[in-house]
Amino acid sequence: MAGVAAPENSIAGLAVAVAHHKKTLFSLDERLALAFYNKDFLTEKLAEDVERSVERPGTVAAALAAVRGQDYSEVQKRYRTIKQPTLLLWGRDDVVTTVPFAERLNRDLPKSRLVIYPRCGHFPMFEAKDASNEEVIHFLEDPPTPDTTERK
Repeated sequence: MAGVAAPENSIAGLAVAVAHHKKTLFSLDERLALAFYNKDFLTEKLAEDVERSVERPGTVAAALAAVRGQDYSEVQKRYRTIKQPTLLLWGRDDVVTTVPFAERLNRDLPKSRLVIYPRCGHFPMFEAKDASNEEVIHFLEDPPTPDTTERK
């Protein structure tokens, strides 16, 4: 799902992230568990909310169509031409989209800032909520330029 903008609603983001894996040998709970370093965040309510989102008619088909409709190799070729400041928030322990991908994005996006959170999986907005919120505020107040891009 890297390269696809996450929906504003975190539950919807979780649903889209797991929807395209729906027809696997793993249960929804097992796939959700992969997204979190700290399993305390994987509550019954969260799992139920995600399940409800995934079960909505058309959700899986829409997520698959969005992913299949992307020409990732063409998009990747244009990373270096993106002029907008970009904030990359990543979990050190993300097994869904690993840190080397974040580091590549950070190298390829001219005005990027990469922040990697320890003991954090695929969803820093949950597992590093306060720190990631502070980083978003800092980014909005002082976006990176090519000369100030942080390489953390």
